[in-house]
Amino acid sequence: IPTLQPEVQQEPQLALDGGPDGLHLVRRLLQQAPSKLNSPGIILLELDPEQFPAAEALALQQFPDAEITTEQDLSRRDRFQYLPQPVRGHVDVAIWDLLGKATNLPVFRLIGGFRDSIPAYKMGPNFDAVERFVAEAVQAKEEGFYGYKDHFRDKPPEMMMEVARKSRRAVGPDFHLMHDAVQQYVFTDALRVGRVLQEEEYFWFEEPLRDFDIMGLKKLAAALDIPIAATEYLPGTIYSTSQLVALQAVDIVRASVPWRGGITDMLMIARLAEAFGMNCEITSRGVMHGFVHAHVIGAIKNCTFYETTTTGSQGGEPMILNPLLVEDGHLPVPQGPGLGAEFDWDEVE
Repeated sequence: IPTLQPEVQQEPQLALDGGPDGLHLVRRLLQQAPSKLNSPGIILLELDPEQFPAAEALALQQFPDAEITTEQDLSRRDRFQYLPQPVRGHVDVAIWDLLGKATNLPVFRLIGGFRDSIPAYKMGPNFDAVERFVAEAVQAKEEGFYGYKDHFRDKPPEMMMEVARKSRRAVGPDFHLMHDAVQQYVFTDALRVGRVLQEEEYFWFEEPLRDFDIMGLKKLAAALDIPIAATEYLPGTIYSTSQLVALQAVDIVRASVPWRGGITDMLMIARLAEAFGMNCEITSRGVMHGFVHAHVIGAIKNCTFYETTTTGSQGGEPMILNPLLVEDGHLPVPQGPGLGAEFDWDEVE
């Protein structure tokens, strides 16, 4: 995997995932590594600590000048080098994609295989008028989506209350509505808006406060019946998420690539939430991120929807030959090996 920080390290890196087969798999991966690599950086992943010395010896036997490190070392280095949070997420996704291709299985089958099709809701932008929010919700229902989520910020809370009341009247009782405040409210405004949302039977209230306002989220979750969703951009992946869950500061956790890490991180967050009887709603953004999220949601049962902005193709043409397609309110999970994306390499070049 090419290094993501060429200004720091010019040489390529190898990420060797030992997994359950340990040293046997490391030996096979080393044999398949390009022989032209000169002094690569080698990362040993998911190995029993007792296997590190033997794995290091194997790597040095083939690449005598290699710099060997472990996943644990990288986590500790992050304290001092302040790597961008998405770096590990992108690397993790690439490794899962490679594993799927090596086993000729789609990633969602490797990590759970819960379903082949996912219900979808539409998320909309931050409009400047109540009528536009309402019209977008109506359009989402007409397009066959199972729900609609607004993004509302930099406007008076009273306007959002009007949006909620008029949207519910326009779409009726049998359609999911969600409100995303993008972490813009203070506690008192979030409480007022939340009371209206629960009166109008909104499905969840997302990011009412800043993710680091743990006590504010805890008070809000205790005061309202509507589920509070948060942690979409919270640093610290499962470790910080577990604190909010244990403190009952959220009712739904959010996760995505690359902001919360990679596929491994999202799975851990989803399993954590499941253990507490909570949903982990995966957010979707970007063409290839959509492929990643489709596989994760296809593997877990405690996520209700796939999030998107449009029906039909989810983009990527002409480079992607088989773009994700939302039809009749559902997204089929890609069935090809790995992430299942097929590329027109002439177009890529």
